[in-house]
Amino acid sequence: MTDTTLPAAPLGWAGVLTGTLALMLTIIAVWAGPLAPQQAPGVLLGDIPGG
Repeated sequence: MTDTTLPAAPLGWAGVLTGTLALMLTIIAVWAGPLAPQQAPGVLLGDIPGG
């Protein structure tokens, strides 16, 4: 019986980290962009509580 080993993936962890970073940036961009809570158009800056 021969012992077969898989070749090491030289960019394996780099790919996982790149994918994780891309997913996180996408989630942040969507959350901060079109899904961000919007104030009503007639509200002035002084009318915003705490602002």
